[in-house]
Amino acid sequence: NDVLRTTLQVIGYIFLGLAAVWLLLVFCLRSRIKLAIAVNEVAAKFVTHHPHMILVPLFQFLLGLAWLVIWVVCAALIIAGVPAGYVPNQAFATEVEAAGNATTPGACTDMVPAGFAYQ
Repeated sequence: NDVLRTTLQVIGYIFLGLAAVWLLLVFCLRSRIKLAIAVNEVAAKFVTHHPHMILVPLFQFLLGLAWLVIWVVCAALIIAGVPAGYVPNQAFATEVEAAGNATTPGACTDMVPAGFAYQ
């Protein structure tokens, strides 16, 4: 119908306008584009003369992965080192029962180092 045809024509004109803006940007930035091409050519020549540089990202990834594994193992050992019964695992009816008050400690604050009651 005519409405759809007009809508598609307007969308086509919008795309033509965007294409004109793109061509204008490419024309205005052609010196920057030439510079980027020259930089890439130098980088390609460098990689050609030093092919072992391609392995640098691989080693960075492996080093990061090893760091992550070491931290996971350390965290697991720290968590596994907490003896059973050291931390309460039941729900408390009141905040005073969990955190205590000024005179008596609660179930979460009666050990050394004193913990805290979360919410």
